[in-house]
Amino acid sequence: AALAWPRPFALVRGLATAAAQPAAAKKFPLRKQLIASRWEDILQQNRLLAFFQKTDLNAAEWLDLRYELSKQKLSATVLPNKIIQKLLTGTKYEAMNVMFTCSMVVVFGQGNNLQPILNLAKNPKLTFNGARLDNMLLSQGDMKKLMALPDLDTMRAQLLHTMLSPVYQTASILQSNQARLSQLLATHADSAKPSA
Repeated sequence: AALAWPRPFALVRGLATAAAQPAAAKKFPLRKQLIASRWEDILQQNRLLAFFQKTDLNAAEWLDLRYELSKQKLSATVLPNKIIQKLLTGTKYEAMNVMFTCSMVVVFGQGNNLQPILNLAKNPKLTFNGARLDNMLLSQGDMKKLMALPDLDTMRAQLLHTMLSPVYQTASILQSNQARLSQLLATHADSAKPSA
């Protein structure tokens, strides 16, 4: 029969065995796994992510900020830097690791409205570090350039105008030439008539 360890010794033996395992085989504690799972959900399910360095935001200001963002259908959270850096390592978003060096606020949502993000960048207690829209990493300058673009309906109208402009010009030229031709023929017919 195998030697049965008394309960406290079995616990110590289990901890010693877990500590002797290689680092790759170790699992994160449950709390860190939940944070990692939440971050992966945020990263994969949202089109827009914006990163701000939080300096001196008190609890009341944080609640106001989150309330104002919720009106724009955006959310905000603070995520632990070390966990995020480990999660981003080896992914296509590894370039974002440099943003997670201090306390960071992540603003996220499904839409593509960048105006609330630009308004938030004006807050003196938040420093804008960058954003991701779909699969593009954006600086504040890039966001301003995107904001300068007209909306989709305006762009459709401009495209339609550009496509129809040659058609209207051709029709105008043909109509003016037709009018000119009929005028010349009328003049010629009048001059060909014998005067009475």
